[in-house]
Amino acid sequence: MDGLAADTAQAVGRLKDLQVQLIALVDLLDPRRERFPQSRLAYSLRGRPRS
Repeated sequence: MDGLAADTAQAVGRLKDLQVQLIALVDLLDPRRERFPQSRLAYSLRGRPRS
């Protein structure tokens, strides 16, 4: 079970990184935020990571 927990922890970290990259790409492609406003609202409530 410990191995499964370790694999899950690694996956969660990677998924968070991919989420940040995906949102950055959507921002680049849709700078006026006309598409996908609901995803930005949920993301903005958590706060953007600082680079």
